[in-house]
Amino acid sequence: MFTFSPRDRNIDQQATPTSTGRVVVPTQGMLALDCPGISGTTISIKPPPNAPPEDNVEARFSLDCGGDILSASTASNDILYIVTYSLSDCLRACASYNRYNEAGACKGVVFYADMDPAAERDGTCVLKKDGALIVKQTAAQSGANLYAAGVLLV
Repeated sequence: MFTFSPRDRNIDQQATPTSTGRVVVPTQGMLALDCPGISGTTISIKPPPNAPPEDNVEARFSLDCGGDILSASTASNDILYIVTYSLSDCLRACASYNRYNEAGACKGVVFYADMDPAAERDGTCVLKKDGALIVKQTAAQSGANLYAAGVLLV
């Protein structure tokens, strides 16, 4: 079961509730992303309440709007593409990936707020292997505030 905080529900909802109890999720439009306001900030993602004591560690991420995380080598830096509806859920996915795989395997994420090209990208959230090289667009460049990078802090 998923639970959402009120700030996680802050998306452009175009769905109408139905009596069947089905959840209708957005497939186009813009998801909430407080860019450029979150640039230069740090966020902590707490483990789930049922996490074992050895996994009960917060994951801290530094955030940067308009940034993409590239590999220092020519190899692909992408681990996995998934659909999330908030930056915090994308960061949570990286923290969870590390809990269930090798610790530190996911070193960052890129979250895209624009749902329209999500199918072309295979998702709105990309888990990354390397967090060292961030390429950032300037605010004047098109789309700079439509995506954000989160780098895992050690």
